[in-house]
Amino acid sequence: MQLFTKKVTPIGQGAGSAPSKSKREPGIDAENNTQSRMKSKLGGNTVSGNKFVDATKQSAEHDLEVAVGYDGLPEVLQTAALLFANNEMVMATDVLLYALENEPETCTMGCWLALMDLYVKQNQRAQFDELALRYVVKFERSAPAWDELNGRVPQKVQLEHQTAALSFPPECLGKNLGIIDQLNALVHKKIDANVVTTINIDQLVHIDAETGLLICKLLQQLRRKGFNLDWQGLSNGLKIVRRPLNVRARKHNELWLLAMEFLQWQNNQAEFENLAVDYAVCFSMSPPSWEPLTKMQAGQSTNAVAAKPELELLPTDEHLLSWQGKLSGPADLQVAKLHELKQVKRVSINIKDVTTIDFVCAGDISNGLLKVMASGCLVDIVGASPIIQALLQLTGTPQSLFVKSKARA
Repeated sequence: MQLFTKKVTPIGQGAGSAPSKSKREPGIDAENNTQSRMKSKLGGNTVSGNKFVDATKQSAEHDLEVAVGYDGLPEVLQTAALLFANNEMVMATDVLLYALENEPETCTMGCWLALMDLYVKQNQRAQFDELALRYVVKFERSAPAWDELNGRVPQKVQLEHQTAALSFPPECLGKNLGIIDQLNALVHKKIDANVVTTINIDQLVHIDAETGLLICKLLQQLRRKGFNLDWQGLSNGLKIVRRPLNVRARKHNELWLLAMEFLQWQNNQAEFENLAVDYAVCFSMSPPSWEPLTKMQAGQSTNAVAAKPELELLPTDEHLLSWQGKLSGPADLQVAKLHELKQVKRVSINIKDVTTIDFVCAGDISNGLLKVMASGCLVDIVGASPIIQALLQLTGTPQSLFVKSKARA
């Protein structure tokens, strides 16, 4: 099965005319350069003329079949979405730009929006501004603002505001871990109110009690001293730490304390109080007290309660999922929550802060969505950037699920 079968007639050629050999078309060098790079990156699955990539082999490796033109996606946008999923943003940009310049009749508004989205993700402001002006002239409507799309790019890109980027390893076992040394070094640094340190805990899959207690104490010191931490994947870390906790088991006291510390950083007082009560019942001792974050710390909290009041108002038969950062592979921990949903009437998935999704994960998301929809669940996908929406549609997510802001009534 070939993904793209339609051959677009180059500009300047009629249906029965032959291509000129003496005069090169504008932009043909850019096209050839793009196709040569596509060959090297995607296994040589390019074809002659103005056709694009045959991604059948790419998808077949993971048992994912891509429908042709799903939900009316133009072929060039399908190609760009596949390149984006393969972490080839420059090539995706080249493909869309060539089509807009030389084959405008093949490009819908979605192609323009996707190209603007790619410019933002690559921090190409001048190119974005030029394309936005052309967009206004062509479609006679306002173009998306740079800041509107730029809000999906993590603040960690602004390196001048960071002193370090620390990452938890998948297995946090024992005292001799680099992350413990790094946190300890940070505790002894002088505080700078204008500096934010990123801590990525998204890859954590297991932590033992002894290590958990050491990390808990270091995080507590950082919090009380007023350090500003920008957490990445804190919800995942909290899920991993809470997994072995059981009120009846009376075990893992250290992990109970670490879970409450994570909730402090998450600025989730309601859940902290609930866990504190369970801790008191389980161990017959007083739990830690809630200690409010500083204003700066609360502003960095990715899961501040004040930032998501909708979650407090959702009925028990409705669910809100918030994903962020890079989603990858067939078993992404954030996406796994979608597959765990049961007996839910409506789910709203906020992907405003998702930066990239690979092809396998996009297929996994689409499969999960179709599964919950088959059970009668209503689904809203909120805040998808144009190129990410194109990728999800390409792998089977219905266009009707995408909404700009809040879930439909």
